[in-house]
Amino acid sequence: MMRRPSGAASFNLDSLLDTMTNGVGILIIVLCVTQVEIGRAFKQVPPKPKEWVLKVPRRYVIKDKVTRIHFFCRRGRIYHVDMKEVADKLDAGVTAIVGKRRQLTSAETERIEDHFERNNIGTSTVRLKLVSLSFTMKLVLELRPEARGETEAELRAPGSAFRKLITTPPPAGTKWLVSFSVWADSFGPYIAAREIVDRLGLHGFWAPYDMNEELSVLLIGSGDGPDIGG
Repeated sequence: MMRRPSGAASFNLDSLLDTMTNGVGILIIVLCVTQVEIGRAFKQVPPKPKEWVLKVPRRYVIKDKVTRIHFFCRRGRIYHVDMKEVADKLDAGVTAIVGKRRQLTSAETERIEDHFERNNIGTSTVRLKLVSLSFTMKLVLELRPEARGETEAELRAPGSAFRKLITTPPPAGTKWLVSFSVWADSFGPYIAAREIVDRLGLHGFWAPYDMNEELSVLLIGSGDGPDIGG
């Protein structure tokens, strides 16, 4: 493995957990993504191949206290990604190598990267990989090949897992912020899911990805910032 410059890397897992589950802060930096402000009203237009006419809404600052619930739209399906479980698995994997310390040397970040590469760490939906950088680490979430998810038709059904999740009461004093990572092969499931979210009066947010991109975040310091709907 190529050696990185010596120095200390630092990341804050508490802040990561807070951002993933409560939607507070700006810890998560999505890499190599062009954020497109495309929203709630979509209409499918024939003939084949499918084209999408997209109406662009104004983005808005969410004033409610929110709890984030996240979904991948990929492979023509929608998948729930439990970000609290992701953060717990990440914390446990790092702790197995360096204990509770989070001020790490370059050598330690390389050991952590190797640990996550050699072990199948993650949730039932995503595998976690860590990439050691000069002064921090990058977390990559890879959708597992065996993950089931729901098709557009399945998620529209009254008893779908998607509906059950977003109609479950959120933590007291909060509203759901339903966020979506959307790949180019799965606009159909996303649009169907977003229609349900809007009908229920929930907050929604999405970010688009190219087909070969993976969702990745830098594990760096934290800060406060507004939640954005769109």
